Amino acid sequence: MTNVPGEPGPSLSLIPCTCSRGARHSWSRLKVDISDVPDALGDGPALKQRCFEDINECINASTEKRKRVLVHCRDGFSLAPTCIIQYLMVKQNMRLIAAYELLRAKYPVNIRECHQNVLVSLEKALRPGGNVDPECFKQAISRKVAWT
Repeated sequence: MTNVPGEPGPSLSLIPCTCSRGARHSWSRLKVDISDVPDALGDGPALKQRCFEDINECINASTEKRKRVLVHCRDGFSLAPTCIIQYLMVKQNMRLIAAYELLRAKYPVNIRECHQNVLVSLEKALRPGGNVDPECFKQAISRKVAWT
């Protein structure tokens, strides 16, 4: 996992589980706070990219071990879905709208504008020669109605 000097970075912890299953087991927790990273420092987008890499690495490690993954955030409607959508875009080679629609069909989504901008930038970076209209993407992913 990466860590930026002077900044609190992601932390991976092994936590004993308290469920009623008979065998002792634990679950791992990756705590990443990218919502409070200021973009004004100039390193904001790069730091967010590093956080996404850590998130993707953690999800990949869990899925390789056939473990389920829970991604959550404080409000539950913007940051966690942003992390999942970017994972689908980067690791599953999905387009932004396709990843958004897949998640939106299963979970309520209301992505804040700052997170929309991150996703649109990622779409542009992943498909530099593509015909990307940022306003079209932002309009499509800013829908308030979560489930159809």
